[in-house]
Amino acid sequence: MNERTGRQAAGSLLLALLVLIAALPGHALAARPLPAPILPLTAGLPVECPSRRVGEGNDAVTLRQADDLMDDRYRLGDHPEIRLPHDLTWRENPFGEGNWLVRFHGLSWVRILLDAWRISGEERYARRAVAVIEDWIVDNPRGAARSWWSWYDQATGIRAGVIACAAGMLGMTPRMRDGLTVHGALLASASFYVGVGNHALDQDLGLMDAARALRRPDWLRIARDRVARLVLASVSRAGVTNEQSVGYQRYNYQRYLAARIRLQRYGVGLPAGFGRVDRMPEMLGWATLPDGRYDTIGDTERDVAWAIPGTLAEFAATAGASGPPPGRTLRLYREDGWLFARTGWGSERPFGDEVAWSLRFGPAPYIHGHADGGSITLWGDGARQVVDPGKFTYTSGTWRDWFTGRHAHNVVSGDGLPDGGASSGLSAWRADATRIDATVATTQGAGTAIVRRILFSRHGGWLIVEDRASSAASRTWRQRWHLPEDADPMLAKGAAHTRREGGNLLIRPLAGGDLAIVTGGTDPIGGWVSWRYGERIAAPVVEVVRSGSSARWITLLVTGPGRPTAEVTDLEVTEDGYRLTIATRGRTERVVVTRDGSSVEELLPPARRG
Repeated sequence: MNERTGRQAAGSLLLALLVLIAALPGHALAARPLPAPILPLTAGLPVECPSRRVGEGNDAVTLRQADDLMDDRYRLGDHPEIRLPHDLTWRENPFGEGNWLVRFHGLSWVRILLDAWRISGEERYARRAVAVIEDWIVDNPRGAARSWWSWYDQATGIRAGVIACAAGMLGMTPRMRDGLTVHGALLASASFYVGVGNHALDQDLGLMDAARALRRPDWLRIARDRVARLVLASVSRAGVTNEQSVGYQRYNYQRYLAARIRLQRYGVGLPAGFGRVDRMPEMLGWATLPDGRYDTIGDTERDVAWAIPGTLAEFAATAGASGPPPGRTLRLYREDGWLFARTGWGSERPFGDEVAWSLRFGPAPYIHGHADGGSITLWGDGARQVVDPGKFTYTSGTWRDWFTGRHAHNVVSGDGLPDGGASSGLSAWRADATRIDATVATTQGAGTAIVRRILFSRHGGWLIVEDRASSAASRTWRQRWHLPEDADPMLAKGAAHTRREGGNLLIRPLAGGDLAIVTGGTDPIGGWVSWRYGERIAAPVVEVVRSGSSARWITLLVTGPGRPTAEVTDLEVTEDGYRLTIATRGRTERVVVTRDGSSVEELLPPARRG
């Protein structure tokens, strides 16, 4: 997608739609008629043959990428370019990285060669595509494959679609038919089917394509029945994936759209549960920050958001230039464990200056989720202020453990307690025109309790986060606030504030605690962000440390241009709550929090009273 400034023009909406559709597996926009197949067509049916690079504006990019592959230079996903032998051994593993190996053995990169043939009509691209496919089939028989990853569940599903696509475009060779038959039979078997998550969906899509190419209606029915069950299990009634990740909300939406196209065009009908897929863009809209990029929650990268036409996702990604406005500033997905809120959508402040925040809760980490129960993220005054550090890698080890664990999220954790696997619940919830009041309870190991209560002023834009932690033994407790790499925080007068040009953040503890800043630590790991897969950047974390068998924090978060300030007066901390007056951004509010409720009331200056 183009950057937001380019999408705001009315004519750009059509372009955004074309790019989105072109990016979806299972759908292609032909820039020109296909050249004639280079091989004699045998019995089979056309399959959905996606083109990732279709359209005059991308032709040069596609041809350059195809020429790189012809020159044996590979750049798969976000991994660095690597030169491989022309006659691939299929034992190649230059990065020791499973993500690269799935892409390599899934053969999704062969589509670039097919696209180049589509664009140019030059047979050398098509012949290389066929040669690669046939070489993989010969060198990787079941039971004697060159790599453990050769028949990995997801790679097998993706590769089946590539083989079927190539056969439909170029002609089915006997070797391709034999290979596709093995793929289809394996994908149809119950013992090979993983049954959950996006891997199952990719297997289903590959099985559909193999069934279509080989005229196997029995396989097609199996795939349809599996997709019908999968969509009900993996997408909630509100349209939220169970994979606990903004990035995989988008990926699953993309792949379910591909499944919809296949089911309809292959003539087997659409399961009723696909109505849930239509609701998935709404969540993507709420998870889009005011700069038009996704919040990096769960396994998510800092990607430009899709402007999905006719949905909140379009409105959010275009900064309100097009698409239907939401009509509200709060969305709670209680069943799914997400809360999104903001001060507005550009009506009272410039769109990018609005305060937007998120809260996570729900089941223990699942598939692409992290141990982020109770964690918040915060945007304000044109910048990310409190961030989720992202995913960095899928490879098991200490770095994966850290990025997915509680230590990498904006929560309270106790030294010596398990760092992952905790579930959390939204135990209390209130909202009105002036405030949002939400409480999340988390158990981090036996005998521990961590309760977070967040109060948000819907007009003032500040948050007060009250944390309580307890355990049977005395320990060190750490409340962490992860900041972007350019935050440049400093500690002064018992508070922390960032020092960037533009919008900044004030973190002010109201109930004591020792403040520290950690950046780029390796023993132990701490103070990192990852915006792209495989890349990590040292970034500051503000820690507020307390010790004992129990601990309590009351923390004020205020964003603002330059150096934000907040005057706090009449502070009274009680056993079950607190009271105070906050003056910030020209607005003074009286806050009262008790066990049973809360209130935020604006105090008008004398000139505005009566």
